Amino acid sequence: MLIALLSLAVAQVTPAPLAIRYAIVVGSDVGTDPNSGKLPALLHAEDEAALLHRKLSSCCNFASEEGRMVLLLRPTRADLETASKAIRAKMEEDAGAFGAVRSMFAFFFTGHGLDGRILLSDGPASQAELRSLFETIHADLTIGVFDACFSGSLTEDVLAEKGLRPTPGFNPLQELPGEMLTAEGNIWLVSSGPNESSYEDQALGGVFTHYLIEALDLPTGGGPGLSLDRIWSHAQRQTSQFASSKSRSQHPERIVSKMREQSVLYFSFPEERTSSLSFGPGVEGTFLLHYEDSLYTEAILKKKGEPKRVMLYPGRAVLSEVSQGAVLASRTLVLLEDTEVALADPGASQLNPLLSSRVEQLWPKGFGTQE
Repeated sequence: MLIALLSLAVAQVTPAPLAIRYAIVVGSDVGTDPNSGKLPALLHAEDEAALLHRKLSSCCNFASEEGRMVLLLRPTRADLETASKAIRAKMEEDAGAFGAVRSMFAFFFTGHGLDGRILLSDGPASQAELRSLFETIHADLTIGVFDACFSGSLTEDVLAEKGLRPTPGFNPLQELPGEMLTAEGNIWLVSSGPNESSYEDQALGGVFTHYLIEALDLPTGGGPGLSLDRIWSHAQRQTSQFASSKSRSQHPERIVSKMREQSVLYFSFPEERTSSLSFGPGVEGTFLLHYEDSLYTEAILKKKGEPKRVMLYPGRAVLSEVSQGAVLASRTLVLLEDTEVALADPGASQLNPLLSSRVEQLWPKGFGTQE
């Protein structure tokens, strides 16, 4: 295990484009419509929403335990409104603590859709209600993912038994206002084309959601993680191929609107964290670790009097100390596999200036201090 000793540089710094992630995940097997009544129950929507919630926490670094991600199973319209206000309140709290950090908000829905609406347990969420949700959150980057699958099953016998015809579900690219869809910093992913059905398979569940979750664990193939573009491409391709194998047509669609940057948006980090950052007992404060080009930032709270070790992903990252929204000090790290970077107690780094001066680029094996 390589160990590098460092101190944060106290200087005038330009804060990195920090970004904290927030999400609402909605799954409902039931959907109520005032005209059609309660629709036949789906088989997997709530289970797959719960699975997606777990994957977002484990692979994609959405922190539900800190109130930045909410899972809603079979919610009412009031539940959805309450969740959006809670996320907004957490964003404001984080802004006060960390300063001018950017925000990424992801909204996932899997359930019934009918006549241009998503259906919840007590009725449809209208276009106005959905618009209000996204306006309440008001994130710098919004990702909306809809698998609104009131369209029946891919099994003909079930369709016949229900006495239903496959019906197009909710497609935000058709139903949401144009000015909302084309606003700066929006990515919309929808499970089927405007005149197509979205399907639920008895074994897989919602076909699009199944392959979206599957894509979160793809090999990274270099880089710190999986890009959202690669995740989308897998889900789109596999959904269309699976539906075609069942003699159905389902072609997911995407719209990307006015993104601020052209760099890769890394969304999932399925690889193991093999680097680490250690804090000495005398270190205290609030720190932000931002993985470059990933639009992902981790907040680390260090109390004085006890050491702390945090596992990290290999790659380039910026470590900043913040207080009351201001960046006090910052340092760029190059994190290699099986390498530990140590933030020592105040003054300790002066005992070994060689290590401290070389932390900007960590060394290959066999050079530096080992344990």
